[in-house]
Amino acid sequence: MMTSDLHAFGHDEPPTLIRRRPATLEKRGGARLPIEMDVTVEGAAQRFLATSGDLSSGGMFVVTQRAIPVGTQVMLGFTLPNDTVVEVLGVVQWQTCGGILDVVSGFSREGGLGLAFFCLAPEVKALLEDFCSARELLYYAR
Repeated sequence: MMTSDLHAFGHDEPPTLIRRRPATLEKRGGARLPIEMDVTVEGAAQRFLATSGDLSSGGMFVVTQRAIPVGTQVMLGFTLPNDTVVEVLGVVQWQTCGGILDVVSGFSREGGLGLAFFCLAPEVKALLEDFCSARELLYYAR
């Protein structure tokens, strides 16, 4: 399920940019960390490779134009920048077809799926919490 150690960064990983979201719009339990990485999505009689848009210890946004019904359970596989392989179960919470402009932030929302993780093993939840908090601290800007 997981490999490597718990370091938040790979040795040669370049810095990433933070996409700002107004705090008043955030309705999730955990803060989402903007991060792009390959994600394998398997479920609903399909398997495909997508890209993450953000990640938290409780879920992720996956950029894709594929439509998967809300409530569908999927298996997600991804490798964090520190080479830790993670495989988790997720459920589709919402989907968007993209092209929506957020007038507050000025960003155009990409099409994709909002996924909530469930049945996480305690060590996987702790790994994701540690990874997200370490990256937020290092890239925090006022």
